[in-house]
Amino acid sequence: MKIFYLTSTGNSLFVARQLGTELYSIPQVLKEGIKKIEADEIGIVYPCYGVGTPQQVLKFLDQVKLKSSYIFAVMTYGKMAGASASHLEREMKKRGIHLSYFRQILMVDNYLPLFDMQREIASIPEKKIDQQLSLIEREIHRQKHRIHRNTLPQSLFTWLYQIHHNHLLKRAHKKIHIQGECKNCKICVKTCSMDNITLESKGPMFGKNCQFCLACAHHCPEQIIRIKGEKGSSRFRHEEVSLKDIIAANQ
Repeated sequence: MKIFYLTSTGNSLFVARQLGTELYSIPQVLKEGIKKIEADEIGIVYPCYGVGTPQQVLKFLDQVKLKSSYIFAVMTYGKMAGASASHLEREMKKRGIHLSYFRQILMVDNYLPLFDMQREIASIPEKKIDQQLSLIEREIHRQKHRIHRNTLPQSLFTWLYQIHHNHLLKRAHKKIHIQGECKNCKICVKTCSMDNITLESKGPMFGKNCQFCLACAHHCPEQIIRIKGEKGSSRFRHEEVSLKDIIAANQ
């Protein structure tokens, strides 16, 4: 089994580790230009972006030919998943890929403009993450075929929100600002999977290729990277994932 993951604050990496041991970072696969992947089982683990599939995952599906009799996907999300299952399945079909299994797992939502991290972290026991993971592990081990069929309202909501999200990405760099003194630690540069941040004399500068994953804001040790309209000053990284792990995944 080969599992490919995308992570910014550790949720998806944590899930990937629970499901298998042969793990590959999607940003690294893209940068290395890998064109073909073959395995008995192939998994994709990623966070929900804009109640849909992240652009980096879609680029991964465009670049790499997947050859397996069983391809599964697990999406981590916070409050809203929309029609994420249908969205991924449709995108895979466009590329001639058959998706055998999809589940979403409720975890901490790290989207700062909508959620306060202290409240999100406090709600972890209510999410019953271990129980969700146990179910997914059992089903994948049995190679169960399952894709949740989303309703028409969910699909319409996702379609509309994806339009909004893609428009947001075009101006995402304008929603990030520096509040305080930069110590030039370069952690924001190292955790950015898009190579979108450069460090200058006045601090980090954000390019126009931002996916708004907010890794830079969550991992800044000085907490000087702020997001317009954020709901609180607290930050989040999965307790079982280290900063070193995040950097290794996104370099």
